[in-house]
Amino acid sequence: MTDSPDADLLNIFWVEVKEYLEALNNGLLQVEMLSEEDESARKNVLREMNRVAHSMKGAARAVGINLIETIAHYMEEIFGAAQDSKLMIEPDVADVLYDGIDLIQQVVAGEENDSETVAAVLANMERIIATIGGEAPTITPPTPSGSDASEVIEAPAVESASESQSPTVIVRPVEETIRVTVSKLDRLMAEASELLVSRMHSEDHARHIRQLRQQLNRWGREWRTVRAAYIRLARRMQDSPDDLASDLSSLFKFLEV
Repeated sequence: MTDSPDADLLNIFWVEVKEYLEALNNGLLQVEMLSEEDESARKNVLREMNRVAHSMKGAARAVGINLIETIAHYMEEIFGAAQDSKLMIEPDVADVLYDGIDLIQQVVAGEENDSETVAAVLANMERIIATIGGEAPTITPPTPSGSDASEVIEAPAVESASESQSPTVIVRPVEETIRVTVSKLDRLMAEASELLVSRMHSEDHARHIRQLRQQLNRWGREWRTVRAAYIRLARRMQDSPDDLASDLSSLFKFLEV
């Protein structure tokens, strides 16, 4: 049986995962924007993404977060197949990978994961892996060791009737009292009220942060709907006149901010 990870190790893991997710997001967009002629550059990006997914899988395994470990393993299989030209990162494949990244981001943000959404994302990734002949990891619950399984716990001995008939003495606990001056009691009540108000404010801030995260996720989904058009325009810029390319480049930089 493994011990739970300490707080310092978890804090380091959360920082690393955010860096991994940023690298995967940027890498996926870069792979989609590269033309078919840039095969060497595409493989270099896929190789780096494969390395990032492998590192994230190992880090998640070290702290015992199975969901992130499983998604990272699936991504590693997909990136490896794409690097070996066994799979193309088409828009439908990229959408599944983005869904996996979003799921990991929800775990990092501490949000509750819908079981149906998790099952759908994992099923889509498994379907892609099945097309390339990959193997999905199997996670089995821990089983007790042989020594623990064979251990017999003896029940406590039951006292005989003669021993249990001894007279019982009921001892009532002594109630303790304390005297508090009215001024101290008023001060304690005021501090309790301040703590209650602070808690209400913190809950409002937490609710506002959750709303911002939901809005950010919605923007991410909306961006995916225009991602294909964005990529087509970016590729056409290579054959466009210099003035048109300059205008579109400025527009794209503005939209990316």
